[in-house]
Amino acid sequence: MPEILIGAGLAAGAGVVGRAWRQSRKRRLSEERLGRRPTAAPEALHPVAQMRWVSSVLRRHRILPWAVGAVLALVLHYALGLRLTFALTFSAILGTLGTLLESVLFAQHTLRLETQLADAIDLLVSSLRAGGGLMQALETAQREAERPFRAEIEEVVGRIRLGDDPRQVLHVFALRVPLETFQLFATAVAVHTEVGGSLAPVLATVGRTIRDRIELTRRVRSQTTQAQLSVVMMLFISYFIAAVMWRSNPERMEGFLASDIGSALFAGAMMAQAFGLLAMRRISQIQV
Repeated sequence: MPEILIGAGLAAGAGVVGRAWRQSRKRRLSEERLGRRPTAAPEALHPVAQMRWVSSVLRRHRILPWAVGAVLALVLHYALGLRLTFALTFSAILGTLGTLLESVLFAQHTLRLETQLADAIDLLVSSLRAGGGLMQALETAQREAERPFRAEIEEVVGRIRLGDDPRQVLHVFALRVPLETFQLFATAVAVHTEVGGSLAPVLATVGRTIRDRIELTRRVRSQTTQAQLSVVMMLFISYFIAAVMWRSNPERMEGFLASDIGSALFAGAMMAQAFGLLAMRRISQIQV
């Protein structure tokens, strides 16, 4: 029975990995057909095409929690002598919780970047309305900005000072931070550098749009966070009940876990919890 459960878990994991690989391959083929991903070396490309090779500052670490969970499974099984069924289920739970934590940290990082961008736009609008030029406004925003946004605005100001085309610099800026708010800001400034006109009213509108988006994102995340915490607390209640049963009658609990049917049921319950957490994360991801 435990071997059947382990095989089913491995088959399900392989199916998830295969589906993710197929989706990634379809996306890559679509980009190549649309001409968005050049096949030549970056050095042989036009400067505009070279910008498509810019690496994003928003990096995900989706594999790290599962790698830590795999190491934990090896340690529990080979170093501590825990049954393989329990080692795999504990690693699955750890990988799932780590995935949820990584998603929360990434969302907080993106929200911080968008908030700092909105603050920088407010400084740009104030400086432009006071009679300053675009470069002076960017330098003011650079001095007042905080990390991690400060590093990106410093690169923009530095490259424009060196004589690079502002449109290409802003395009690279939008590629390095692939968020809709940054693309909106870069597009507005790039259009201004191309056609001229008053930039302050445009940036004021962009700033209000970004702040409305941030407010809506926070409301959505507060609602989904409450649901996620409720599910997590209900899951931990099962572990609390198991601990109480162990405390009240350890001999019977040990005998239950030592049997094949008991270990299979315990492992199946934990695997169901892991899949339930992943399904909850999938459902609660709302694109604003």
